[in-house]
Amino acid sequence: MRINIYQQGGAVSPRDTQKNKEFSDDGVKDAGGAGRFSGAVIASTHAPYRVHIKDDGHDYLALWNDFRQGRFAGASTLKQDRKREVRLVEAMGRQFIIKVDRQVPKRFKSRWRQILGGPMHSGIMRRVNRAVRQGCTVTPDIYLVAERMEKRVCREACIIQEYLPDPPLWEFSRNAADSYGFDLTPQQKDEVGKAMRALHEHRLALADLNPYNILVSGQGYKIIDLSWAGSFRIGQALDVLNLRHKMKIRLPVRGFALRLALCYLSLKYKIEDLFRSPEKAKLRWRTEPLAVSTARLRAAAGSSPAPEQAKDPECGAAGERKDP
Repeated sequence: MRINIYQQGGAVSPRDTQKNKEFSDDGVKDAGGAGRFSGAVIASTHAPYRVHIKDDGHDYLALWNDFRQGRFAGASTLKQDRKREVRLVEAMGRQFIIKVDRQVPKRFKSRWRQILGGPMHSGIMRRVNRAVRQGCTVTPDIYLVAERMEKRVCREACIIQEYLPDPPLWEFSRNAADSYGFDLTPQQKDEVGKAMRALHEHRLALADLNPYNILVSGQGYKIIDLSWAGSFRIGQALDVLNLRHKMKIRLPVRGFALRLALCYLSLKYKIEDLFRSPEKAKLRWRTEPLAVSTARLRAAAGSSPAPEQAKDPECGAAGERKDP
């Protein structure tokens, strides 16, 4: 069985003990002379899956195997459909979120983006692992990612991550019927901006801003369900634009690459909006669920009544969303 050890987003030589010590909280953890260090992300092959596991002393591989064998059939199901399954399970004295993503990119552009850049979930795991070791506390830790690849395209991915019981920001927002979404207090805006800046400082991105992906915690706001939109710079540029238009929050823009990504997205959206009606163009910066925004447009046109409450049918509990 082939095993690779990853840290800082790249492969680390097991013989490079000094480098391992630089990134280790507990020193080098010797495993059969491999020089494996605590918290490393270990990649191995369990046909037909490529499995990435965080080595912190817990047997996440056994947890994944138990899940595959149906031993958590009675666990709380937060979401389940043909493309995605989200369960809350309890094991090893803790609670975990286990997600199964069967959504295969259909567009040619998305497929080639994955072929050239690699699968998304394992890439995010390595970046999150690095951020957590650097002290990042605004996003849940990821413990295992198992990806089933066919022709360099991920057909199925299973993710085991930390469970955060905190409520989503949507429950604390003030509805604003005239702004296609919700209104935040100045304190809430400060907390959202602070969490997003911390995320970007650790080279992470959300890329799909909605109030279900931001959790309100006593230790500060948390951001879940990270993405990268094919490129982390593009993902960060999306975060900057989404915060600016949806929540009236301005993030500092540093670096030539991020500025270039912002110019690219701004020009792209302006060209696309030329071929859309003003009402549909406004949906781009919606902060409420798409079904609610669509119903509001129909109500304005007199075709159907406006919704009484904003409830997102595409989102499950604990802020888990369904990708469009």
